[in-house]
Amino acid sequence: NMKNRVRQFWDHACKVYHIDVFLKRYKDFRCNPKMSSATIIALLILGIASRIKSFYQLERMGMNGELAKAIRGEKPSADTIAYSMVNGNVDELKDCNARIINKARCNKVFQNGTIKGWTVCGIDGTESYLTKTPCKGALGWSIRRRSDGKDEYYERAVALSYVGDGPHLLLGIERINPGEGELTVAIRLLREAASRNNRYSDIICADAYYAVAPFINEVSDQRKHVVIKIKQEDRALVKDMDGLVANREPDVTLHGVTPKGEKGKDGHGVNYDLKIWDEENFTSWDKVKAPLRCLKVWETRIATCRGKVTEETVTEYHIVTTVPKAIMKADIVWQIMHRRWDIENNIFCDLKQNWGFRHCYIHDPKAIEVWYTIFCIAINLMMLFLFRNLKWEKRKGTTTIEISRQILVSLITLNDPLPIPMSRAG
Repeated sequence: NMKNRVRQFWDHACKVYHIDVFLKRYKDFRCNPKMSSATIIALLILGIASRIKSFYQLERMGMNGELAKAIRGEKPSADTIAYSMVNGNVDELKDCNARIINKARCNKVFQNGTIKGWTVCGIDGTESYLTKTPCKGALGWSIRRRSDGKDEYYERAVALSYVGDGPHLLLGIERINPGEGELTVAIRLLREAASRNNRYSDIICADAYYAVAPFINEVSDQRKHVVIKIKQEDRALVKDMDGLVANREPDVTLHGVTPKGEKGKDGHGVNYDLKIWDEENFTSWDKVKAPLRCLKVWETRIATCRGKVTEETVTEYHIVTTVPKAIMKADIVWQIMHRRWDIENNIFCDLKQNWGFRHCYIHDPKAIEVWYTIFCIAINLMMLFLFRNLKWEKRKGTTTIEISRQILVSLITLNDPLPIPMSRAG
């Protein structure tokens, strides 16, 4: 029932993931606050789930009485929300997000893995906020010159997310602070994920930027495997691989396959023809601790429409991995490498276009870290609600946009307030 959608969402979050227990004990660092931190965090989670895309819009809804039926008591202003973010407890919020993911794993959300029985995470950098005039307190924003000669400022972050079969839960989004590089932040993000649950994933997949010894060694030290597409043709490993398989028939030849491991549809869509050469036990990568496996791939991408080939592209590249031949076939390594794009297509693009992640909510560096984590919590609760409570795979005709609209409508029209616990920071 659409009228009960927000209550369904909130009851699921409380009953299964105990978000009410977290809110009751959550403490931020404000002094003598008038507004409960539980109310603010709950309102932000509900706002993200219903795709309300600014603090100001939440404030106006409170002033107009649109939240009166859902949330008891006084509603926070945009400034109060921002002040709570500046003084937020990011460590407690990260612990909350980790508990949600751990509970999902214990509930066998990924009982069949995310790709062919393996639980796979993708890691990548992205731009989030974009503004022409950051406030004086904004530190660490990157600057670039636009085509019209004016400067624009943008935030950079690194995200770690499950890829493959859904739900695409976010393990974390970490801000790239002044003086840090993307690789440094990525390693920190991996260590934070491991410290809260060392079994969060089997495999980490990444693009060519992460094809460096410190990253590969960090994943290996966590007793996980890495899958990386490499572009540096001058690497000793690539030269060794090419020399080893020269004038040799490919180890794997496949026709009309897709990155999901399905047989492609004849005459429609995008299919791939593959030739893969596969060798392992390479030790020629300087400073990498583990022996590596290398796959040389000749990939023919064939796009067809109504039985006619519209585009045909041939690409040659290499994939490096620590997964031995004995436990993973070459075509599954290729699938994992391709599904890495899920973090770009299904996470970054979706968050920016549909969930307001591109909007600059706040400029303060500490508040941005807090907001990133609240965003992870809200998106994960929403994805788990869709996939587990609503059995998303059986509701193909209903979009996430429609469910969010139903949550927004029921948020305004609820008969009884939601059971949001009261707490005070300090």
